[in-house]
Amino acid sequence: EKFLGLPIELANRIYYRTAELFGIDGNGRDIQILAWLRFLHVVALELSPLETFRIAQAVDKLKELLDEKM
Repeated sequence: EKFLGLPIELANRIYYRTAELFGIDGNGRDIQILAWLRFLHVVALELSPLETFRIAQAVDKLKELLDEKM
């Protein structure tokens, strides 16, 4: 609530309705893939040795998620 300035119930309704409108499973694999892609975008802006390591981890996680049976 402090971060968004919205009640948790309203934030959840917005989140799940948006996911539904875009055809994304807000609880599952789709949202995890989007989160990892977003993470890679943010980290790639300034690469350091730590970020390079974290990107490798994220890529591995994405590969794992993408290889899962739907």
